[in-house]
Amino acid sequence: MNQIYDHKKIERSFRRFGDYSEDLLNSNFKTFSNNLNIFIDFCENDEIMRIISAQLKSKENVDVNKWYSDFQKTGGSITGSKEYVLSIDEEDRISLLYQLLLKMNSNELDFQEFCLEAYGKTNVTEMVRAFNDAISRLLVRDLSYRLDEIIETTNSDLKVPIEKLVVIQTGAGSNNTIAIGEHIKQTVISQSSELDELINKLSNEILNSREIPEEDKEDLMIDVDTIKKQLAKKNPKKDRILPILRDLATFSTLAFTVQAIIKFISENPSLPIP
Repeated sequence: MNQIYDHKKIERSFRRFGDYSEDLLNSNFKTFSNNLNIFIDFCENDEIMRIISAQLKSKENVDVNKWYSDFQKTGGSITGSKEYVLSIDEEDRISLLYQLLLKMNSNELDFQEFCLEAYGKTNVTEMVRAFNDAISRLLVRDLSYRLDEIIETTNSDLKVPIEKLVVIQTGAGSNNTIAIGEHIKQTVISQSSELDELINKLSNEILNSREIPEEDKEDLMIDVDTIKKQLAKKNPKKDRILPILRDLATFSTLAFTVQAIIKFISENPSLPIP
């Protein structure tokens, strides 16, 4: 299950990270939203960068929702009076900054409200500049240092194992869990792209869940790997799949996706499950 990557492919992905980062940092009010979306999409879906971003979303002691809640409790009614604190620990800081960008991009957090409260900016152009200077630039700088270290330490290798693509330490067994997640994504359910996406979503939810202890995630990811391998077969067996799915559904953060998978399997007659 160990994944190996071509060193040149890693270099290309990291160069593209630099290019998309530069676009984001040079954004104005017209281009910021689109450039942020492109940057996040690349980090989440590029074959190499998604290994990196999975680590950034899995830091055990980083809770961006609590951080934002603490930020909102500061200051008063005066514009720009609220204050936030970024950790002096580089790994915690990188993780939090990336998760903050994720939530801004998905509109879970309001970009303009944050800039108004944190920086006192009322002009959108000034908001973009202030946010990029205080948030995006710090993330890009510190993460780029880590990516450069990967290139330097693997420079003599033509092939690089996933264990060397580590930018932060996220918790017990996390690197192997990420490796299993990559293996899951490389198995394709040819009968249905929708079902394929649902299984991939389930593996991501396990990886990013705060409800599930880190030491349990590897076992659950192995279960999902078993499910996907079975569904990818020409004649998958329902009696091997459904008990595992029902066990996974006991976790509240996984229940919705698991139920969607079960419903799809039961309602889709084109899926050849005896």
